[in-house]
Amino acid sequence: MTRRPPAKSARIAKVDALAIAIDAAIEAANQQELEALDKRCAAMLKASSEEEARLWYYRSNVQAALQDTTDAQSWKWRQPHRERQILYLRRAKATAGFAAVGPECRTQILTNLANTLNSLGRSIEALQLYDQALDQIPRFAVALGNRGIARAELARQLYDAGNAIVLMQAAAVDIQRALAPDAFWDNDYPGAIDLYQRWLDWLTAVIAHNRPRAIDVDGFSLGRTKTEKRFRRWALENQLFLSPLSVLGPHAIAAADPFGLPPHRGSFDEPPHFIAWYNQMKQEFAAARLMLFESIDGNDRHFADRDLLLVDTLDFHAFGLKVEKQRIAFRMAYGLLDKIAGFLNGYFKLGDDPNRLSLRTVWPTKGQVRREFADRPNLPLRGLYWLSLDLLAAEPADIDAIAPDAAELNQLRNALEHRCVVLREVDTTLPTGIIETRTMLEFRQSTYRMMSLARAALFYLSLAVGREEQKRDEEDTDDKIILSRSLGTYRGVVGYGEFG
Repeated sequence: MTRRPPAKSARIAKVDALAIAIDAAIEAANQQELEALDKRCAAMLKASSEEEARLWYYRSNVQAALQDTTDAQSWKWRQPHRERQILYLRRAKATAGFAAVGPECRTQILTNLANTLNSLGRSIEALQLYDQALDQIPRFAVALGNRGIARAELARQLYDAGNAIVLMQAAAVDIQRALAPDAFWDNDYPGAIDLYQRWLDWLTAVIAHNRPRAIDVDGFSLGRTKTEKRFRRWALENQLFLSPLSVLGPHAIAAADPFGLPPHRGSFDEPPHFIAWYNQMKQEFAAARLMLFESIDGNDRHFADRDLLLVDTLDFHAFGLKVEKQRIAFRMAYGLLDKIAGFLNGYFKLGDDPNRLSLRTVWPTKGQVRREFADRPNLPLRGLYWLSLDLLAAEPADIDAIAPDAAELNQLRNALEHRCVVLREVDTTLPTGIIETRTMLEFRQSTYRMMSLARAALFYLSLAVGREEQKRDEEDTDDKIILSRSLGTYRGVVGYGEFG
């Protein structure tokens, strides 16, 4: 006896029909129909949470199609359809039903989000998403091919030739796997195979010309003590090192922070203040990273917690030095974004009041992106701008937000700085009065998110300076003499240091 497949619910059947209608409207490039279908998706989301992940995914496809029909190759700094596409893909990924949609749909959501972020200059975050997509389906051709291109593009932006060639080798392997007979193609992508082959030919030629030596990416020390090794493994797993090679995975070769500013111009009597500024930001990031690690490593209470008299308010509040280290890590990471805005103010000679700057406010003037940025062909700089939109929200429904947690991060930072946020071990319905509370789990997730944003922003800032310096070299037609100055590396201890 043949078993009949279970009948679909009316709700699921309705969602399937909606998907077919969206595909037809995309094929016909029917803008009016696409806008109507987006409204239908929104109405279905309000009516029920069933199939929520798929509906957000379909809405993202509608927004991508609307972008293609209205301004496909836009270099505009604000692109409402692209912004909605990113937000909807992130909402699809964040829903409780994401795990239930099946590996192919999950991989499509993650790959589309990676593709979009990469096209906007956010390559570091895009490469993390390609990794997540390939965790779902390791032979997914589009994720492999596009990750290979993203790695190759990142390699071309690096000033360190050694790191660049390692990335190019990994990029070539990705594209070879995408073109292999066993690669999984979920759809027809006209021109994709030819595109991947062109990139592979170029990478093969560059690698052959440079003849790099073989490197064991796991043949590097992770430290001397058990604690140091535990710390470095944790930072590798969470991609919290400032090494371009961290995009290759949690390999020991990336367990360091070699990334800095590329060579850049200045008058000969000018102090190396931009290098000093970037040094300080790197140091603060490293300190925040260690504090986050120490806040979750082990269960021992610090001696500073002994004999500290605190009243038990009977609502599961979490106190202790380890808790405070996590709060400090969040605040330091968020503060780095404001320091990056100050760096941009100085490097591009914007002339803004340094006391009133933040990464959310440095870009616009009078509702438009300021002229100093608007026409610059600098993709990493645009990546920094689009990263700032992850924080651009005062309320969860803010139309400018492109991240579901944008308002939460913004409000949490303000609360930590200006009000009272107490962390709880567990969530409760107990009244809080004038204080604000978060669970330890919620706050830890927010801290990881801020650390990830700060790390990506430090990468994009350096890459943006590199692109700007390249552009200045291209535009400089004077025959003036340019002298170079080399600086050693700092090996410091508290209070003094030596250069060598």
